[in-house]
Amino acid sequence: MKKLLILAFIAIPVHATDIYRCGPGKYQQKPCPNNPNTAPVVYQDISKEDQLAAQKAYEEHAKEVAEQEAARQQQREIEHARQAERDRALAAQRQADAVQAINAARERAEIRSR
Repeated sequence: MKKLLILAFIAIPVHATDIYRCGPGKYQQKPCPNNPNTAPVVYQDISKEDQLAAQKAYEEHAKEVAEQEAARQQQREIEHARQAERDRALAAQRQADAVQAINAARERAEIRSR
């Protein structure tokens, strides 16, 4: 999670020299209206090595997630094929049962007609 936050800060261009924290998750470039004496947040620039390491870690994570999703998709396709095969087998069994019932009814009708 920290790596993703680092990447988020990398992507944000810094135009202001001071950033003020006015509440949980609330930052702005001007002093806070409810507390104008608040000092600006001190932030440290991220070194190029750390930026590259975070980017590499994010790419590895994204690749891992993509591989997991591909594996899940393959499993869904396999399960779908299995279900389709079960459905075909069930339909064939029902058709065979229907043919057998029709033949039995014909035989009974033939026996009665004798």
